Amino acid sequence: TPISPRIGHALVPMPNGNLLLFGGDAASPSAGDWVWDGVRWLPFTTGVPRRDGAAVAAFGPGRLLVYGGTDPGGNLTDTWRSDDGSTWTNVPSALVPGVLAEMSMVGVPGEDRAVLLGRSGGTNWQTWFYDVANGWAAGPQFVAPSAVLVADSVRRDVQVFLGSGPGLSVQRLAGSQWLPLATLPAGPAIGEIAFDARRGRSVLLQPFGNRATDEFDGRALVSSQVGSGAPVPAEHTAMAY
Repeated sequence: TPISPRIGHALVPMPNGNLLLFGGDAASPSAGDWVWDGVRWLPFTTGVPRRDGAAVAAFGPGRLLVYGGTDPGGNLTDTWRSDDGSTWTNVPSALVPGVLAEMSMVGVPGEDRAVLLGRSGGTNWQTWFYDVANGWAAGPQFVAPSAVLVADSVRRDVQVFLGSGPGLSVQRLAGSQWLPLATLPAGPAIGEIAFDARRGRSVLLQPFGNRATDEFDGRALVSSQVGSGAPVPAEHTAMAY
């Protein structure tokens, strides 16, 4: 399938079970969006202007949400939502998260809202919440070298993995607050993370030369495997189940 090379793309599970390959290579008009239906890649049209580094998530009863990113003109802070997977609308909000780097976003399992996490500068991170009725609302801020979100659909949990020097700390979302969950002896950075609902595990891919893969079962690391190859920047890869 002629999917063009890209950087800054996202790969997101859709409510219908497909995977959405969104964005990347915003300067190339031919770099369209795609869906994986379990057998093959198919072209997909969202109606959202092309961009790199956007936050993308499925949430609630079949909704999809896109926030921010960059295009050749600079930083973007717009919000796009689809309630049926085909019709997209640029939706206003009284508050917006503003320009954030290294964003990740997930839907809260069992709820009609999404959680956005992004770096506002240095090691400062912001949490934002989105729902259809109220738009964006600011949440907790914290300091960490790195941070990334994952939604655990088996335990109906949202977790944040925080780089903490020699390992990782994991916190879970309780309402609108982050609470400690576990400390892991993994590497200090995560290249990609995705939740495997069939096995009930979060799979962590580290962006180092050994390309180590770790698995988290909601309480502890349950396996670790060292791969091989050159280091790969996180913006060059995307992973989803």
